[in-house]
Amino acid sequence: MLKDGSVVINDPEYSLKRWQEHNPLAVDADAIYSLPKCDVIFRMDRLPSLDEVQLAIARVSQVSGGKAPGLNGVPMELLKVGGVNITDAILGFVEEIWAGSPVPQDWIDGILVTLFKGKGQKNVWDNFRVITLLEAAGKVLARLLLNRLLGDMNDLIGHYMVER
Repeated sequence: MLKDGSVVINDPEYSLKRWQEHNPLAVDADAIYSLPKCDVIFRMDRLPSLDEVQLAIARVSQVSGGKAPGLNGVPMELLKVGGVNITDAILGFVEEIWAGSPVPQDWIDGILVTLFKGKGQKNVWDNFRVITLLEAAGKVLARLLLNRLLGDMNDLIGHYMVER
């Protein structure tokens, strides 16, 4: 329905526009391209360690534990309790990716799911929120990258920060 509740939306382009209005993660490509360029941080190239993968699994498990898995059905809890065998397997995949193999498409793709907020009319888009279901291994890779980037954050933006 439209914001005023009067018309059902059957136009795919308008539906996409409305979805973008309600998705706070929609990104403006122009904003990304306008960001200042930074020097390459070559230490980011080094292969991840087993400890880094274990830390990434632990951090993702704190956030994703008990939540719905992605398409492959592997819950985050399995990675968390899988021990060194699972961690070694994920490290092997990550090392292949680091060496230039493509990231598995299943690790990249997400399933968009709309959830009713529990109040209001179910035929009004404003009463829903959108979540993305992602594969557990893809979350671990993303967390590993994030941990590395956060470790270098002071180098990247330190001169922009203001001490208080």
